[in-house]
Amino acid sequence: MGKSVELISAFSLVHHQFRYLHSYHYVRNFREDGGIEQNFKITLCDYPYYEDDPKLEVTFFSVSDLKIGDIGSLFCLYIEISDISNYQLEAINYRVKEEEEETFAFDCKSFEIKVI
Repeated sequence: MGKSVELISAFSLVHHQFRYLHSYHYVRNFREDGGIEQNFKITLCDYPYYEDDPKLEVTFFSVSDLKIGDIGSLFCLYIEISDISNYQLEAINYRVKEEEEETFAFDCKSFEIKVI
């Protein structure tokens, strides 16, 4: 099993425990070469959420084509991450989409997950 498949599987295993958007953070980093790297971090929680409950933090790196829909409602998020590295797009390996409500969608180079 490849690294991409393992990472997507690891996300899928824990995502079912953390389905509600707690927060999101968008950052533009200016590189020394004059380019810009855009990162998008989402923090997911269970519902109901209490202050000391664990959360899932997912950071997506080198995000492109970011689209954000309605994020103000309380609903379950169904996030699908697809490996698109074989599409041979420069610096894009994953397509991320919230399927149910179209809350967000984007492409990215890599991502990491951690329970906090």
